[in-house]
Amino acid sequence: MYAVLTGLNPFYDAETTKAVIKKVRKGEKAYIDPRWKESSPAEAALAEIIPRCFEYDPQSRISIFEIVDHLTQAVHTVLQDGMTRESILDGIKTDTT
Repeated sequence: MYAVLTGLNPFYDAETTKAVIKKVRKGEKAYIDPRWKESSPAEAALAEIIPRCFEYDPQSRISIFEIVDHLTQAVHTVLQDGMTRESILDGIKTDTT
């Protein structure tokens, strides 16, 4: 999910899987630039839920149901702002190479 927002792996500075595991066990979360929360409503929604997906304690981690609800609310917000599905899809940058 993190790569969907930023295009980077969550712990892009970690060279090995073991290094990532160590970071997660220490409670570290991937850095998300706060400017993402000020971008589009869709990007803001992702920026809000991504850190919750990386909670080390499973009881504290966001559930798939909460993720779906959060993203559904974001979609309704976007549509209420007058955007159409087509205009949203036109705005998504894809790598075609």
